[in-house]
Amino acid sequence: MLPLSIILPISGETDNSASLLSQLEQALIDDGLSAEIILVTEHASAELSQACQQLTQTIPVQLISPPQPESPTAVLMEGMQAGSGKIILVLDTAYCPSSEIIKSLYSPLQDQQTDFVLATFPGNTHSMFAGWLTRPLTKTKALQTGCFAISRNRFEQCREILNPASPQPALEFLVKSRSQSVVEVSLPPGDLQSPQKGVSFSERVRWGVQLKELYEFKFKNYAYFLQFAIVGSSGVIVNLLALSLLLSWMIRPVAVAVAIWIAMTSNFLLNRHVTFSYARHAPILKQYLAYCGSCLTGNCFNWLTTLVLCGSISYFAERTLIAALIGILVGMGFNFLLCRLLVFGKHKADSTVPETEPAGKSQSSPG
Repeated sequence: MLPLSIILPISGETDNSASLLSQLEQALIDDGLSAEIILVTEHASAELSQACQQLTQTIPVQLISPPQPESPTAVLMEGMQAGSGKIILVLDTAYCPSSEIIKSLYSPLQDQQTDFVLATFPGNTHSMFAGWLTRPLTKTKALQTGCFAISRNRFEQCREILNPASPQPALEFLVKSRSQSVVEVSLPPGDLQSPQKGVSFSERVRWGVQLKELYEFKFKNYAYFLQFAIVGSSGVIVNLLALSLLLSWMIRPVAVAVAIWIAMTSNFLLNRHVTFSYARHAPILKQYLAYCGSCLTGNCFNWLTTLVLCGSISYFAERTLIAALIGILVGMGFNFLLCRLLVFGKHKADSTVPETEPAGKSQSSPG
């Protein structure tokens, strides 16, 4: 097994990739490192294939062309699974590869000083708002970088739970690998050979989806309960809006009942597709009926708690609204447990299968 696998994802045109390979070869020679290079690209030009063939005389090279890459994470997983090095080093084509960069990312893992190495440079940190969102997941701020290093053992431990659709590989690998010790290596702006691209709206949406999944991975039921509570709060707004419209068309008892039904249905759809999105492929009618039963059970506990508090404790007898608030919390808690375990519960057969299957190994052709 080689000590190092260098993954070089190339997106778009590959015209300058041959010169990039030449620079990488010289950097490895200067540093005296024994390594393999794995290029992952959608379109392998003739010039790039020829450069790989020439390089294989001195350094092992693989050229991989994924059929339908989902995201940068899927591309990297293709290259990582094809390699065999004890340490995996991911380089971004925006950087000019040098022996200093490779050594600074490789050495901390080689010396077993850390679990994860991340390259940073001025300007590649998140905005303040994005930093707040990622803060509970990691203290690291430079998560937009395309340069990082991880040991193969740690990668293999988390490979089955990685989501290939994730738009930010560094954040995905860092959280899913449960890396406790992270070393950030600062790179000067002069190492950049191409400017970083802006982030589109669709990429921001995918990043939001990735954050949701990572919160669920790290905080589990706490994350699900928070989403469940937010959906429940939105149901209050839907209820009031529906009631204000229906009162003009229906008598009050019917309007109140229909508004409650609309709000409950809205909550069900949001919980099915957002909070418990892993269960969105289950039969909807059976799931909906179970959800209605869950809401009814939660309301019964709400009602019972309020009456018991008011009837047994004088403090609550004089403060019914406080007792009602406690009843709401108790009812919501029971409703959440029923939804999490029964209505939107995972089947045992699915418990060992990740929600999004990792990218499989593609056939690689040595250059």
